[in-house]
Amino acid sequence: LARINKNSVNNELQFVYIGSGTTELVTIGSQSSTDWMHLAITVSASADQFKAYIGGAQVGATQTTLGAWVGTLVANETYVGADAAALIWNGYLAHCCVLNRAATADEMRQAAAI
Repeated sequence: LARINKNSVNNELQFVYIGSGTTELVTIGSQSSTDWMHLAITVSASADQFKAYIGGAQVGATQTTLGAWVGTLVANETYVGADAAALIWNGYLAHCCVLNRAATADEMRQAAAI
């Protein structure tokens, strides 16, 4: 599971990866902007890396020691813009891209410039 949350109480963005009981978290504080912003996550099981991006630049440290994600994608458990009914993204969502590999830092910069 990979997701991005925004806590409206303290204006923190949280980039989260959960796999086999292991949680990796990158928290970025003071995100009060209501303007458009490019947010992204890359996950590479083979490189054992989880990275968070804002505006095409990596934020926070590269997270490692990822737990293996196990299971299958199920239609009623796969969300873009929400994580079940409890965690719904509040705002507009556009240009979602899901790859079968981790995007490179250069691809993140290019995507943020579109």
